[in-house]
Amino acid sequence: MNGHLRATFPSLLADRLFYGDVAAMVGGSAANFALAATALFDEVVAVAAVGGDAVGEVIRAQLEYRGVRARLAVKPDLPSAVAIYVRDEAEHRAKGARLLLVGEPAALGQWDTGDAEMLRSELMDADVLVVDGYALRAEPRRTATLTLMAQAHDSGAEVVYDIVPHDVFRSTGIAEVRRCGRSATIIVAEARTLNALAGEDWTDADTGEQAAHRAATFGARTFPGRRLHVRFGLGNADRTLTLSPNGDVEIMATGYAESDEPRGFGDRLLASELATLLKGRRT
Repeated sequence: MNGHLRATFPSLLADRLFYGDVAAMVGGSAANFALAATALFDEVVAVAAVGGDAVGEVIRAQLEYRGVRARLAVKPDLPSAVAIYVRDEAEHRAKGARLLLVGEPAALGQWDTGDAEMLRSELMDADVLVVDGYALRAEPRRTATLTLMAQAHDSGAEVVYDIVPHDVFRSTGIAEVRRCGRSATIIVAEARTLNALAGEDWTDADTGEQAAHRAATFGARTFPGRRLHVRFGLGNADRTLTLSPNGDVEIMATGYAESDEPRGFGDRLLASELATLLKGRRT
């Protein structure tokens, strides 16, 4: 469920009723990226797990209707993952503050190594595998995802590791993040995330270009030989510092400031960046 609250969360000191735009949609990082990628790649495959319920059927139907080939393992004893996303109008945050409630337990968390092995043939023709840190939170999904990343790397595909949640340092250290990125060829992270992992004080504020350069330097030491996409600026999403394996640096505006739809912006941005990077390869 996706909605916009025309108030700020701190002002809600008692029960309140609001009317506004509320929509049920297929979302989450994997779906957001896959749906954006269909306009940029010849074939897009979404990998996940759903429950044996009506929600799982809707997820599969919506993805396939919009051009995504859905390889969704079914976990009949668990519900499909459901999330509630509400953004307010807080002035201290670009595009407002976000409240995200994700239901657990859910089938998605039980995607396992058996499901990963079923995808080995898919990787033979793949140009890129995109994984984010939410897939690495807990077992069995963590090991299954790392297995898939290693298989994709061995097949010659680009492997993207998007380091989230942005405050991952609260739950794990740099050694574990490095382990998760072992098979990755492209690292995506906010500047403040990398700097916090490097030992700097965490900030909820937007980070600037100097912080992005520090983050890139740390990222290059932590993930040598990888391509880095470091997000910074307004909303920590308005600019990207790209550091290539040969040391070339490029800073680009992402268009976040002008976007009317912040939900899934990072996934849409990454799909566009990868399409440009992989242009001319098989897709």
